[in-house]
Amino acid sequence: MKHWDHIGKREKRIIAIDRELKKLYKAWYSLGYKKLDKPIRNGWIKHLILREDVARRKEAHVLQEIINRCGAELWGSTKHQADKNWQRYHSSHKNDRVKDGLELLFGEKLVGMSKKARMYFDGYDWKWMTYRGYVKRYYCKVPRHYFETTYSRSFIRAVQIRDPELERQMAELESEYFKDELYKHRIRFEGKWNPIPYRYHRRKRKRMKDQLKKYDEMDFDYWVNKPLSF
Repeated sequence: MKHWDHIGKREKRIIAIDRELKKLYKAWYSLGYKKLDKPIRNGWIKHLILREDVARRKEAHVLQEIINRCGAELWGSTKHQADKNWQRYHSSHKNDRVKDGLELLFGEKLVGMSKKARMYFDGYDWKWMTYRGYVKRYYCKVPRHYFETTYSRSFIRAVQIRDPELERQMAELESEYFKDELYKHRIRFEGKWNPIPYRYHRRKRKRMKDQLKKYDEMDFDYWVNKPLSF
């Protein structure tokens, strides 16, 4: 058998495994979750709350709405671990205009917020997302000293339903998929299996330019993030 026949068989096997894994993962996710009769204690969550004096203000409900939308919540098995995750998260965003405990919001997350809450956000930059195109990000203008950090207990309230036979099939296929002999063929062809075709990004850019001519921020963010239909 020729060398090219070996390569062709391996490539076909990689594609077949990939398709089968997608079906198995879809079936695995569709199993859903089972609610526990009694929640299980599971670490701590570090997050923001309003300061006591700020919570007595008229606009306290607006500030609470902002926390609910862009307040960071970092989990840790202990309070010390939650602190480390908190510091690690914000050190990775130190170049962005992100205040400690607050996150940048994408445009569509402003939709549904009250008018007063949206007044506390300003556009920061545009970020290219693989599956969504260019998305505008907003940062919060509320002073950081309005908030303080606290810890809340974390609980597991539901567990995923398991299927041993399904997990066994997935493990077998994954072990075959990541074999050394298939490595170079897998790396070579993984880029061609991108589910988002080139025309999708081209249509995204065209639609973005059309909306920039009108430039209504809320309308622009809505149409840029609306998925395309083929």
